[in-house]
Amino acid sequence: RNRVLEPVVLRPNLMAAVPPPLRVEPVLLHPLPPPPHLLVEPKNPPPPRVTKSRKIEKRVITLIGLGTGNADTLSRGAEKALRELSLHQQNGTGILFLRTAIHPTVALLNEWGLAYTPLDSYYEQGSDFAAVYQAITQRVLSSVTTQTPHIGYAVPGHPLFAEEASQRILEGAKEQGITT
Repeated sequence: RNRVLEPVVLRPNLMAAVPPPLRVEPVLLHPLPPPPHLLVEPKNPPPPRVTKSRKIEKRVITLIGLGTGNADTLSRGAEKALRELSLHQQNGTGILFLRTAIHPTVALLNEWGLAYTPLDSYYEQGSDFAAVYQAITQRVLSSVTTQTPHIGYAVPGHPLFAEEASQRILEGAKEQGITT
């Protein structure tokens, strides 16, 4: 279907002779999505399908500092980690442990509706701090499984400043090949 164009001949009374238009049919390599103004949202969308992932997730323990107790001093990274771990706890894929629920930031966590597991009972039952730190370390490390690979341990202040349990958790995680 190749057409040969004929030469254009200029005539004195006309500006230029125009050759007949070529008929070109568009070829789409893939269909284009409809324009946004034609998209219609369903009134009652179906609920999202919950499927168990066959991919084995990496086991991770996240140490989080709750700061001094003022909501303005809680870092954005700490807030993000708290929210993500709370979702994991609600979904059954993780646990957010609080060393203690007796801290001003916990009121903010409650206001946000976050799920967490306080460890205050270990202090009430322990005979001394060494036993308490050992019990907390065992609880946190034993909670990291293939079903619950996301574990958080939140403490008042900074997790690495004067926190014996945090240091023990880091050491135990390293021995067990758990990412921190």
